[in-house]
Amino acid sequence: MQFGWSGVDLFFVLSGYLIAMNYESYSTTFDGYLQFIRNRLLRIAPLYFLVVIAFFVYILIPGTADKQHYYALYIKSWYEYPLFIQNWGLILHKKPEANHLEHFWSLAVEMQFYLLSPVLIQLMRKLKTGAVLFLIPIGLIAVRYVLAQQMDHWNEYYVYYGNTFCRVDSFLMGIFLFLNKERLNRTSLFWMAGVGLALLVTVGWIDGDFSMHHSLMAGLGFTGFYLVYGFLVAYPFQSNESFLSPVLLHPILQFLGKYSYGLYVFHWIVLRMAGGGLQKLLQIHMPSEWATITASNILLLTTLALSMISYHWIETPLLRLKKK
Repeated sequence: MQFGWSGVDLFFVLSGYLIAMNYESYSTTFDGYLQFIRNRLLRIAPLYFLVVIAFFVYILIPGTADKQHYYALYIKSWYEYPLFIQNWGLILHKKPEANHLEHFWSLAVEMQFYLLSPVLIQLMRKLKTGAVLFLIPIGLIAVRYVLAQQMDHWNEYYVYYGNTFCRVDSFLMGIFLFLNKERLNRTSLFWMAGVGLALLVTVGWIDGDFSMHHSLMAGLGFTGFYLVYGFLVAYPFQSNESFLSPVLLHPILQFLGKYSYGLYVFHWIVLRMAGGGLQKLLQIHMPSEWATITASNILLLTTLALSMISYHWIETPLLRLKKK
């Protein structure tokens, strides 16, 4: 899917919405801020650090010289992971040859926004939100476009794709939607989605596809995506009769939502560490296309099993500490 990469924009808009919703239940004092950060860390950090530590133990086990060269960039930049700044590592050092932990860049961005969230929420409350949502996106459209224009190679897209500052408009959209949930109506949300779709159609028509590597997509396209995803996040709260409600309340989606964090943490690591070898093994016994399908299903079930184990044995017990 050409625009599957844009799912991270949905993640950021939803995160902004949930951050504002969760932060509202804490006091505006520094103690309230610390409690908020503590509870977010209890949700995110244990499984994340368990996986990161296990990965580094694995790559530090003495092996061949080729193995050490393959993981050299991880060993060199190990400190980025406990500090949640690995997205900046991808920008400064480019993508590592072994990209097993590459997907954690989005978690790093989210953690950075957790730290900034009180400032962003107060900004949206005190300033005219319409002006904020107009001026910041206009500036970021230009910044992302210029950064994409400066790329010497398509592999450098993290300069704007994983850049925390280039993603602030998505988070602000989520915060705006929550803070104005009582004022927004269906008409305004449909207009928002319409503008987003118009931007995406324009970009797709000019570029010929929806690749993230085009500078016009980096500029206007990202904005179009977060407007559409903002609609998807906010519209179900407008009415119980929303046409999206039956979809969102479907048992399969609720089941996957329950284990979504584990699915996020494990999916790429399982694919990178087991995908190629499993497919080659299966190709010995079946045609290539069937080996691909079978391997994909096995990897999916393995990821789901790990997610369920982590949810019930790691995440849930630690989440009980939030109430203490």
